[in-house]
Amino acid sequence: MVIGTDWSGERHSYGTAVVVYACVTPSGGGQVTMVATGTGIRVRPRSVPIGRSSDGVIPFHVTVSDGASGGIRVQQRGGGIGGDAAGPVVAADGKDWHFVRDEG
Repeated sequence: MVIGTDWSGERHSYGTAVVVYACVTPSGGGQVTMVATGTGIRVRPRSVPIGRSSDGVIPFHVTVSDGASGGIRVQQRGGGIGGDAAGPVVAADGKDWHFVRDEG
């Protein structure tokens, strides 16, 4: 089973949506959900169905507000597969932010 995320470590402005990819095992069913852990982090869409033609790489848009803390997780449920993995953590640098690896 594959479950994880792909993301950029580039700096971003607060309030600007950036793409984070969920990387999962295509199962021809089920859902992939990206969950914000902490405050000031918004993920859209929250959940995406996994279609039969999916390659398992699913884009989500993450927006971070000034003062945010926490990170994101990716979860896969259904289609005979289930999993949960930590994604990146928000690192705020005053005027902007970037993702870093979750060392927890």
